[in-house]
Amino acid sequence: MVGTAEAIVYSWFERSDISYADAYARLYISYNAWFHKVTGKQNSFEAIRLLKTRFVIWEEYERGSVLVRMRPVVERIVKYLRNDGAVHTPRWTVSLSNASDWTNLIQFWYEVRCELFHGNLNVMRDEQAVQLAYESLYLFMEEIVKRMKQSFEPTDYVRLEELRVLAAADTNRQAEHVRESIELHRKYIDSPTLWQVDMQRRQA
Repeated sequence: MVGTAEAIVYSWFERSDISYADAYARLYISYNAWFHKVTGKQNSFEAIRLLKTRFVIWEEYERGSVLVRMRPVVERIVKYLRNDGAVHTPRWTVSLSNASDWTNLIQFWYEVRCELFHGNLNVMRDEQAVQLAYESLYLFMEEIVKRMKQSFEPTDYVRLEELRVLAAADTNRQAEHVRESIELHRKYIDSPTLWQVDMQRRQA
């Protein structure tokens, strides 16, 4: 008979297992929303094509000044596609020549997404591909999101907080405060610097 402590060990250990398929699906939704916005294209194929022309962040990646933690993961992707991918179904049409081959890295993310979302990928057998896609795309989006958050002026953040407090405390001018908050949010969402972060060079 399994004791209480033993049951807790087994139960919570099993719950800690990461489903890379689920994690990648959620991550790709974030990435998908970002690249459709920056390319202005609703068609994914066309958006991906344009995404591969956005080179600034990737030049810095090649120089080793950004996305440093991503390179070892991409090296594993190169090896996987070269040595292991050929024996898998689906057979990947993409290959990376080396860890600097970022246009094909983008294609790899897209191919894994397509196979996963369309149900063609055996998650158990191809878990390594999904895990590698997740780990590399997560590091890329981590950098993108960090830059996006930094693109909003600190004074605007302070003013938004002030307006939140004022709207709650001053009911007579609540509509005015809410309106200004909406305008600040719109300024943030419509700001080119929010979306063009991959084409901005990191300041020394």
